[in-house]
Formats: sequence, structure tokens, C-alpha cells
Amino acid sequence: MQVSNWPSFFCGTRKFKSQPSICARARRTLKCLTEIFPHLRGWGEAPCKTFSVDAVAGSGAGTVFLATPHEASLEIVPQLLNAGLRVVDLSGAFRFHDPQTFADWYKLPAPPKNLAERAVYGLPELYADQLPDARLVANPGCYPTSVILGLRPLVESGWIATERGIVPIASPARRARARTEERTALR
Repeated sequence: MQVSNWPSFFCGTRKFKSQPSICARARRTLKCLTEIFPHLRGWGEAPCKTFSVDAVAGSGAGTVFLATPHEASLEIVPQLLNAGLRVVDLSGAFRFHDPQTFADWYKLPAPPKNLAERAVYGLPELYADQLPDARLVANPGCYPTSVILGLRPLVESGWIATERGIVPIASPARRARARTEERTALR
């Protein structure tokens, strides 16, 4: 089924009757997502609009899923929240409540402290009670999710100490992401 044909969609237990909109900050004007991702032809054909905070705020959307680099999220999230929108940020920009921890790990300027502290880590297995009311959801990455969910039962049962630990993770796909291309990153 094409995204553009969705009569409604669910987020948690809430049903939304509007179609999702896709806004992109691309180097060129896009009419459809399949111009960048041709493999979605027939499945994800949804019209694209040029991204701007004003366009998103004026679209009637209540929630924005932001799939941008960390630096872009640091710039855009405060504007979207000020426009009254709920944001699910897929970058790592708001995953740490302590802004200095973010700056140390990501080697980028720290996010505003008030936003970092308000962000709810988007792992429902741990924060299901906080997610429904969250204005900013910091979506966890795949590596932390696999480690957190895999080790949680062992930590809770006392089998693993929580002072400090290292979990080595390797991915053959990591080298593939070393180069930024228009088809893999919309800036």
C-alpha cells in the first residue's frame, strides 16, 4: 500500500485520520520521495514538500518525525517545539539529559539544557509512562537499544554490576555510511 493512500495511521493507541506529509531539505526540489529512493516506487510514493518550520507548522501536523543529522536537529528542534509541535527526533542530539555528556561524545556544541532535560528517551520498554505526554522524544539508536534491552534483565537480576561497562559492537555497514550521499542524507 502506498503511503499516499493511507486513510489513517496509528501512533500508540491514537488513530490519526490525516495522511503523513514528507518534507525534505534537499539540494533540489523533490516531487516524490522515490526520486531519491527509487526502490520505494509502488510502496512509499508520497508527495514531498520543501522543509521549513513554517510549512510544517502550517500543515496542521501535530507531530514531526525528524530524520536529520545531529547538527540540524540541534537547530530545528527548538523551532518546532516553539511552533507548538511534538517532535520525535531520530538523531542523537537529545539522547543525553546532561548536555555536556552529549558534547563530550558527539564533539558538537551541547543542546540547550532545558530541552535536553525535558527529552524523553524513546524506548517504550523503559519509558512507556512518559512517552504519551512527551513534547520531545529522543529516539534511541539501534546499538544502544540492542544493548539496553539485552542487558536489562541481567542488570535487574544483579548478574551485572552497573558501575561501568563496555559492550563492543561491530558493524560491516559502518564503512558504507562513511560517505554522505544525497540518497542517504537529506541536509
